Amino acid sequence: MNTTIIDAENGALHIGEIHIPATATFDETLLLAPDRNTVWDVETGYKWIYIYRIPIDREYINFSLCFYQGRLFCAEIAFMKWGKVNHAGKIKPWSWDDWSEEEELSDEQRYNRWLDKTIGRKREFSWGQVVARYDLKSARSRIEILYVNRYLDALFGKNVSQDYLKTGASA
Repeated sequence: MNTTIIDAENGALHIGEIHIPATATFDETLLLAPDRNTVWDVETGYKWIYIYRIPIDREYINFSLCFYQGRLFCAEIAFMKWGKVNHAGKIKPWSWDDWSEEEELSDEQRYNRWLDKTIGRKREFSWGQVVARYDLKSARSRIEILYVNRYLDALFGKNVSQDYLKTGASA
């Protein structure tokens, strides 16, 4: 099985057997999604497709794909969190009781090491940017893939995608 998730050359995502190009539309991607019930329409032009528990490199990885006006805008990647081992030696499911900022910051470092190993140290490309970050507002760490979207730039008459890459401000 191919364990490359992010194609550094063109921004495509390889989620298990699913190939999603950086130019993917919401409708195209929805046809590929293993569970079409994991969609969230924000009703502001943004729609999300969630793909959970994809086994890759002895990890289970969750993907969140964000589309704006039908075009791939960003993707988030996070390794599944497992709970602690209880007194009976069984793993209990992760809960917010297990959360700590220290662990999230450690996860951010882990994601950076994983990115170094899988795509190298370069994180800015012609098709977008890849970052590992701890987000205080959501209280979690993740890998974010932020796509340059020329369609959106033309639609709004400005560099929407570049503005988002620099500031996090959406259209």
